[in-house]
Amino acid sequence: VNDEFCNISGYDFSELVGKSHNLIRHPENHPSLFKDLWKTIKSQKIWKGIIRNRKKDGTDYYVNSTIVPIRDNNNIVKEYMSIRSDVTDLINKEKLILKQTTDIRTGLPNRIKLIEVIELNKDDIKLAIVQINAVQSINDFYGTQYGEKLIIEVAKSLKELIHIKKIQLFKVSSDEFAFLYQGPTSLRDFIDMCKSVETYFDHNSFKIDNDNFDVTITIGIAKGQKNIYVNAEKALHHAHETNQDIVCYDLNTEIMNNFDQNRKWVTKIKKAIQDDRIVVYAQPIVSLCNTREKKYECLVRMIDDDGSVISPYYFLEIAKKSRLYSTFTKIVIEKSFRHFSSNNASFSINLTIQDIINEDILNYIREKIREYDIANQLVFEIVESEGIENFDEVTNFIQEMKSYGCRISIDDFGTGYSNFAYLMKLDADYIKIDGSLIINIDKDESSQLVVELIIDFAKKLNRKTIAEYVHNEAVLKKVKEMKIDYSQGYYTGEPSPL
Repeated sequence: VNDEFCNISGYDFSELVGKSHNLIRHPENHPSLFKDLWKTIKSQKIWKGIIRNRKKDGTDYYVNSTIVPIRDNNNIVKEYMSIRSDVTDLINKEKLILKQTTDIRTGLPNRIKLIEVIELNKDDIKLAIVQINAVQSINDFYGTQYGEKLIIEVAKSLKELIHIKKIQLFKVSSDEFAFLYQGPTSLRDFIDMCKSVETYFDHNSFKIDNDNFDVTITIGIAKGQKNIYVNAEKALHHAHETNQDIVCYDLNTEIMNNFDQNRKWVTKIKKAIQDDRIVVYAQPIVSLCNTREKKYECLVRMIDDDGSVISPYYFLEIAKKSRLYSTFTKIVIEKSFRHFSSNNASFSINLTIQDIINEDILNYIREKIREYDIANQLVFEIVESEGIENFDEVTNFIQEMKSYGCRISIDDFGTGYSNFAYLMKLDADYIKIDGSLIINIDKDESSQLVVELIIDFAKKLNRKTIAEYVHNEAVLKKVKEMKIDYSQGYYTGEPSPL
């Protein structure tokens, strides 16, 4: 016994000398450790390994040990010498790293570990991101404890299904797993393996407590080295968008083309914003009983590099997904407020639920209403199908804007989640009847019945009605016959720049 042994173990010299090594042995060491140790040194070989011991105060410590047999002149082992160094700090750091790279619920390596493995690998690898569908719905309906139990059971099944030796399983997010294959198997074979997993889920349910859950999965696959994780996620996203079970990035040129186009559009949009080429057009909303009334809807357009006008159909959804949409809203507000502050016409701007729950946009609206003193001319059009899930936010917004003197229009009524109970609760001034009901109203009796019902309901609530998509004389004539209050469409007035 030397001084360092006493310092590490916490025992005095007198407490150690003459005692069995069992004094510091940790009870959780597996018997096979010592079985291998004795087998090695009795064979007159040197044994090396890390041993977990226990200090006098009961805490753990780890030593990197080398045990050397000492032989006499006759080559017979007379004793053993143990040379040790304290590696407790190193082991604890490794445990901390392992904890950071391990999913607590399933014990599987997590996304951090997956990225680490991918970055260290130089070979052509295959990756599948496997999403467990409807976990959030189960959490919402049954409680998160059910969702967690389900994920644990799914992990167990995946471990059993991934029987090919070189396939590694990872838990990469709350409802996503990953398969990583680093061997020579072809991409087609890897896809077939993923299909067999998907088939298993189609034909088996998972029992949680006393309930059985049918679970489906969606898989995105990619191969190679560079951007493999991002590409697998793209494939997964495309699978959801196209309602497919499995999509492979490398076998689907549509994905690559879509993302390439998205990147080009984002660059184009940013450049247009920078060059002040996001403009506002106004389309007349024509009163069918007062020809002197001036009323317009403000619509966003983008001017291309060559001067051509681009419809929002091509760029608005991309702007939403690239977090540029709020910039469009602010541009429309500023330019339309500034223009109409110089005349007495009424004008409307469109707001989505994304705008209404955005405090930055709301503050901007308040600021511009004060700056231009324009509330009595202003109408906010809210897309009816978007608001129903955020009813409180919508009603609070309406109440505040009407307190300033603004008016409210419910856009596209008759589509999406249309219901009259919803309309009764919203203190709107106008109801815009969706163009899908107006486009063939001159000859479609079903559309006529629905629109008559909307008009009758609106009149009883003292709401004005607006017919969208009035595109010819016959439709305009029918709209007038049905006593709709306003007409909007290319036949009564095309959008033109402010």
